[in-house]
Amino acid sequence: MLLSVFAANQLYRKRVWQPALVTCHRAPIMMKYLSRASILPMLLMISALPGQGAESVADLSEQDFLADVPVVLTASRLRQNVADAPAAVTVIDRQMIRDSGAWSIPDLFRLVPGMYVGESADRGTFVPNSVVSYHGLTDGFSRRMQVLVDGRSIYTPLFGGAVWSTLPLALEDIERIEVIRGPNSATYGANSFLGIINIISRHATETQGAMVSLTDSKRGSDATFRWGGKAGALDYRVTGSQRRDQGITDFAAPDASHSTVPNRFDNKRLSNFTFRGDLQISDRDALEIQAGISQGDHQSGKNELPGSTTYSPEHVRKLDSYYGLLRWQRSFSADEQLSIKAYANRDEQNYDLASLVVPHFGVVPAPFDSPMRLLGERYDLEAQHTLAPTSTTRLVWGAGVRIDRFTSRFFFNSDQAQSFRQSNLFANLEWRPSARWVFNGGLMLEKNSYTGSHASPRLAANYHVVPGHTLRVSASRATHTPVMLEAKADSRWTFPLSPINCLILKSCTYRAYGHRDDLQSEQITSREVGYVMELPGGSLDIKYSLDHLTHLLETEARGFSGSMINPFTGQILPGVQYNNLGSADIRALEAQWQQKFTEATRLHVAWSMTKVTGNGASRDSASIYSDSAPLHSRSMLLAHDFGSRWTGSLAYYQMGRMAVQGDGDVQNPYERVDARLAYRFRDGAYQGEVAFIVQNLFDKPYQEVYYENLIGRRSYVNLRLEF
Repeated sequence: MLLSVFAANQLYRKRVWQPALVTCHRAPIMMKYLSRASILPMLLMISALPGQGAESVADLSEQDFLADVPVVLTASRLRQNVADAPAAVTVIDRQMIRDSGAWSIPDLFRLVPGMYVGESADRGTFVPNSVVSYHGLTDGFSRRMQVLVDGRSIYTPLFGGAVWSTLPLALEDIERIEVIRGPNSATYGANSFLGIINIISRHATETQGAMVSLTDSKRGSDATFRWGGKAGALDYRVTGSQRRDQGITDFAAPDASHSTVPNRFDNKRLSNFTFRGDLQISDRDALEIQAGISQGDHQSGKNELPGSTTYSPEHVRKLDSYYGLLRWQRSFSADEQLSIKAYANRDEQNYDLASLVVPHFGVVPAPFDSPMRLLGERYDLEAQHTLAPTSTTRLVWGAGVRIDRFTSRFFFNSDQAQSFRQSNLFANLEWRPSARWVFNGGLMLEKNSYTGSHASPRLAANYHVVPGHTLRVSASRATHTPVMLEAKADSRWTFPLSPINCLILKSCTYRAYGHRDDLQSEQITSREVGYVMELPGGSLDIKYSLDHLTHLLETEARGFSGSMINPFTGQILPGVQYNNLGSADIRALEAQWQQKFTEATRLHVAWSMTKVTGNGASRDSASIYSDSAPLHSRSMLLAHDFGSRWTGSLAYYQMGRMAVQGDGDVQNPYERVDARLAYRFRDGAYQGEVAFIVQNLFDKPYQEVYYENLIGRRSYVNLRLEF
């Protein structure tokens, strides 16, 4: 079938290509120069596809084939169609979000080639969180991925990575998600090491009126209310939600490797509230205002065997998350804009283990003997200027400053906040010397208080072989700056022992975590070849990449000065610190096919083959790196509208063998099928939808992250009303 699509695509494009129409970038470069006569061959070709009858073809209109090429923003900060972007991009739009039947935002990334999603990672150091990673090196926080919400970075300063469960953003408020599949530090800085997730919310003008969404299931429930209104030149919306999430509810049976299997302690109760306002100050000036709060209780920790000493027993953490954002933009012309963005994030955890920790040496050490508090703050200011210096070039450049602060007596042995400062200067240039060629060059210069100054360059060339067929070649270098836990950890456990015991142990303090003062930033050099083929109603994207990573941070055991000794060996009891000990190579081949066969039928297919080889400090480093990504993974989402009332979709996910780095267990290959059936209705001013969703339809249980994380069949019912 693909060969027939390719041949027909070649035929109609050869007959209608008019290069003169795309020599100037100032007019958007759209595929709107097809002649009406060219539509006939495509209609005939589609009518020959399996399952497509004459009635389906009749539903297609000329506008379906003259639609704009998809436009993305995240690859270079410039508005570009996918074929002109310097990186591989996956776009998840509102229709895909609804068709997928996702319970949470991380569920959506199962549709992205090369991406891994695991549920309920972490057994107690932080909170059970979803793992979202790309191209391996997967750990509990995926700290090598940049995650943005409307350009606001949400990864935590302590561990890196996003705490997805405390993100105050409803699925119903998302316009689309752009995933950059590959390093992109040249555009968004040091944490954009393996890729970027940019979640773009809906403009307030698009969410006028009221919306209520209610979801119920054995797993939990969710209630979301949204109101959008207008006050003069201000369009606004407020969204509130409450969620009860039971987490992992199925129980894994013991086996030869797991004689006991604890039940997960990972329930969550969340309350979110967000505001967005879009103010049109004048015909040239606009102001965007955002604010949000998330509050909730998260179960955490693990249940050990009776009598065991654990410093992460089952407990409840109170999590509060706040943010505010202001973005002012002035449009001087269609080609020139200036924007200034400022935002602040504040995340806090409070919990108390004093009465829960099993005493060691008969006592509970400090800081476990008093309430714990983790407080993270981020303040960011950025200016950006977009312009067109010549008729064949576009330029975006700007600068930013950021301050991160984190307070934790447990991790830093102090009630004083640890600080991280960063400043940057960036530029991305697009040059179109002819209709066939597009060149993108980018550079990010950064200076931070941990590892000094770095430059992250990228160069990409896109060659339009024939209309609708684009070859992309790119090379880039990116960095990942150590997070606070890696760069500044100093965790000391002080036991109130008798003087004689302290004399025997040489100290009453055990240093569990320490740090080196000479850490370097991780580095990646990436080379990529991609091919984008536009199809009638869709596109096919193929990418091969080779990444070489150095100075990777790994944990190593070390006995710290002033720590307890083992009285039987006379050696200092070892703690943990991070060091630049690892290196790895990642080879990946990916394909993504998005197709709209008719107005009623939509298909998304993703496939990936990823091979990771690496070396580090331990004997097991090679296998740890190679197991951090599945060799093969694939996904598919097929949706169809059965008339004006009913719509249905099927999703298929397959994941190969892999293991999350750190304390993750080996995860065996699995397959999963999800189904969604929805009925749309309208009654006067009211319109709505009732949807039935089943995840893991055939109830084939599988594990994610840990052996005890058993995922079985889950069913949901959702009611959405708009009025």
